[in-house]
Amino acid sequence: MKSKIQNQLILLIGLFVIMSCSCKKDSNIPVSSSDRCIDTTKINPDSCCFTIYEPVCGCDSITYANACKAENNGVLYWTEGACASDTTAQNLIINESFECNGKPVTVGWDGYVLDDSTDIVQDAPPNGGIWSFWLGATWIPWGEWAETYITGQSGTNIYQLEAWMKSETGWKGSLTIGVLEQKGQFFPSQLTQEKEIFDKPISNIWAKYTLTDTISTQPTDTIVVRISAGGCQNCYDMKTYFDLIKLIKLK
Repeated sequence: MKSKIQNQLILLIGLFVIMSCSCKKDSNIPVSSSDRCIDTTKINPDSCCFTIYEPVCGCDSITYANACKAENNGVLYWTEGACASDTTAQNLIINESFECNGKPVTVGWDGYVLDDSTDIVQDAPPNGGIWSFWLGATWIPWGEWAETYITGQSGTNIYQLEAWMKSETGWKGSLTIGVLEQKGQFFPSQLTQEKEIFDKPISNIWAKYTLTDTISTQPTDTIVVRISAGGCQNCYDMKTYFDLIKLIKLK
């Protein structure tokens, strides 16, 4: 009889332990409540996430450009891909303004001349922060140039490329979008489905320029966005400033 009672007690204790563990495990299952979705101690506004655009849907139903962005906003759980309920247009260019926390950076851009200390100046358009990036015209046709690359897009979509430009001398600047065919090293990349606009900014006045294009891509393709100051003979001090560069997928 005593042995039977002891066995029952052991069984009850075992069930209690199992139930306790199960409850603790269930408390960690992600839910939509804000107290289990956002950890304010993990919010880090000073961190920069200049990585590729790989959107995630946070448990707060907000689309973040990548997991790094979500984590630095204190989000504890997310799924890959943009939120179905989020219709906010996302900028596919991570480093749009060449700065982070008030410091100049060119991370995410590749080009003919890239130097955080000399190619970025304290001059920006409205809502452009502090810094902008400048390119100079040279004797070669395409001049100084810089490119950034966007992956993970597929299908036929309409894209809108926009940038703010300014020139001290009224010299022209250009915006280009296309699909990467061959990446350049000392020269701009070769592109297919290329579309470009040249414009001559009014001297010393920031203005926004926009290019819209329909592009068809496969999941393995890379979209290229290029900014350039063009070329000319006997060029001297022909600079074009760029800032707030955005690529938006309209549909």
